[in-house]
Amino acid sequence: MLPRIERRAELLSKGDLLPIHHPEPGKPGTPRIIDNGRGRYFVGRPFIESEQEIHIEYADDPERTLELAATRIRQERFGTPMYDNMREFPATRRLAYAAFEDTRPKYQSQHQAAEVRKGTEMEFSEYNGWVNRPTWDVFTVMTSYYETYDMLQRMASQPTGGRGAVRRAVLGSVEHWKIGKPTPHAEAARILVQDFLQHGIRMVEWTPVYDTLRGERKELGEADELTSLAYDLLSQTEWQSIVADAKYLTEADDMLRSWLEDQCFTWIESLDARKHTGSVSKFANTVLDIYFQAVMWEDVHEALKGK
Repeated sequence: MLPRIERRAELLSKGDLLPIHHPEPGKPGTPRIIDNGRGRYFVGRPFIESEQEIHIEYADDPERTLELAATRIRQERFGTPMYDNMREFPATRRLAYAAFEDTRPKYQSQHQAAEVRKGTEMEFSEYNGWVNRPTWDVFTVMTSYYETYDMLQRMASQPTGGRGAVRRAVLGSVEHWKIGKPTPHAEAARILVQDFLQHGIRMVEWTPVYDTLRGERKELGEADELTSLAYDLLSQTEWQSIVADAKYLTEADDMLRSWLEDQCFTWIESLDARKHTGSVSKFANTVLDIYFQAVMWEDVHEALKGK
């Protein structure tokens, strides 16, 4: 087994499990791990045929990366005898998204304006009724964990200085998580960082990045900071091997994006990686700086107060 496949499978096996939902007419069920009864585990999802019969669609897995990740999940998370009679197991979100791209949630609907790039600066538009996505994300994630919500709500209720206290608490929780300091808010901080990085990677303009790497254009041209960072990072790697199997230009774009996602997932999951001052750390920390600078802390403060 190639090391890169093993590493990819390991990353796909990490993280939250996706709840299993049954199929509906016109809508497949959620991807799950399926035991073939002979000691092998595949990723598939059920769907209903026109005659109301349920069939299984198995994910394409020529290198058996998904199977390796599914096997790890089965052994590491469902390895006790109580699961011996089960034939289906939840998949991680990462594994489900890798197996079936259309499972991945869209970050914005057609009714939500895309973020606007102005020169090399990034501006964020309104999102889900909030002033922008970073502000919404901070409030949504940090209030999804009781201890973190309780802490922030108490700070927001202070007669004076509540906004500053909330801001310092959120940023401090992220910094503590980055250096591996145990706190009750580490998981909230990790999820917030993960959301920012995943969205930041999707904000990169991958077409000019790939065109410049392969010499189709001489310079990247006017690009936002994240696109420039992604180009600088990839130009220092053997990017040709990343896109070696691409048949189309758009497929190459997706491969570069997936590669950077993998690097950022490693950075998130590994304390040693976060301590390393390389190009991936530079990219990740720049994303966090940009997103936290965009947060409207007064809106977060008011929402915590119930206004």
